[in-house]
Amino acid sequence: MIAGLVHTGLTKIYSFASPEQYVTPLSTVVSAFTQFIEDSSLTGQVAECSGKNIYHRSPPEFKDDEAAFIMGDGLQKALQQQGVIVQK
Repeated sequence: MIAGLVHTGLTKIYSFASPEQYVTPLSTVVSAFTQFIEDSSLTGQVAECSGKNIYHRSPPEFKDDEAAFIMGDGLQKALQQQGVIVQK
């Protein structure tokens, strides 16, 4: 999930100073999550939320082995080998 500027307690000063068309409503982010829940064909995709729009993209390639291990399936496989996660 990649979201643009959203009204939150942390971004209040930025989001209220920006023109409204450049602020991503929280409802757009919720809609993107709902799409992932309801449509399994989106698994592995990235949802970019920009304003009221949602763009689904393929995730970028990992830049190094460390990122691939943690954010890919390396950590999950290591946990399975240790018996921490039971494979279904």
